[in-house]
Amino acid sequence: MSTHWLAIQSFQQSQEILSAINTLSIHRKLTDKGYLDTNRKESAEQARETLVAFFQKLDKIVQNIEDGHRKPIVGVDTRFRHLAENYVQAKRAQSHSPFLELSLSQVRNLFYSENFEDRSKVLAVLVAFRELLEEHVGVDAKRLLGDI
Repeated sequence: MSTHWLAIQSFQQSQEILSAINTLSIHRKLTDKGYLDTNRKESAEQARETLVAFFQKLDKIVQNIEDGHRKPIVGVDTRFRHLAENYVQAKRAQSHSPFLELSLSQVRNLFYSENFEDRSKVLAVLVAFRELLEEHVGVDAKRLLGDI
């Protein structure tokens, strides 16, 4: 597969994940302020499941990287692996974000917690992950569009 096509796929997947982040963030912020937000409830649940599945897939690659294995993983393209490597590097930089302090399996569990403290951690996770993902999207966009 060409690097151009991989960049297109990576960009599209990232946009879907960013949309899920937006949907879940808005829903959580509204419900935490006491609004029912029934219009977005179903799409927020779908967004949560999308993010949990994404973090589960990312976790497998991150574990491979953290264990020091550099072998290819079947079904994982180089752009997704690069995102995992960026996550590991950010985690090693010792940020004060729950997204980087917790394991990805712990992050996934946060998404199902009804504890108010955990719910606020989810928002912090979404903010930190958005930043990491937007950097990744920027690289894909530059590959697709060049310097405009």
